Amino acid sequence: MAAKAFRQLLAISLGLAILAFVIPLSVRPARLDLAIRASAFLAASWLAMVVYALIKFKKRGLWFLLSTPVIGFWFFVRFLIAGAVPTK
Repeated sequence: MAAKAFRQLLAISLGLAILAFVIPLSVRPARLDLAIRASAFLAASWLAMVVYALIKFKKRGLWFLLSTPVIGFWFFVRFLIAGAVPTK
């Protein structure tokens, strides 16, 4: 039973990560800011799931961190955009 729950949560985690990455790409350039906010909401949901998985599955929960680069992509992009805007 625990293995089935692990597989289901891992699939949901990867699905959330892919959705968080794809949503801003799919609406370009129309509503990019809103799409990135939706991506941030999905990333927060993913983070809650990872914390839950780490608590429930201990060392096996580390597999949930595989999708970290996919989740962090748009936050990195926003950081680069914010750094490029002049403050004058």
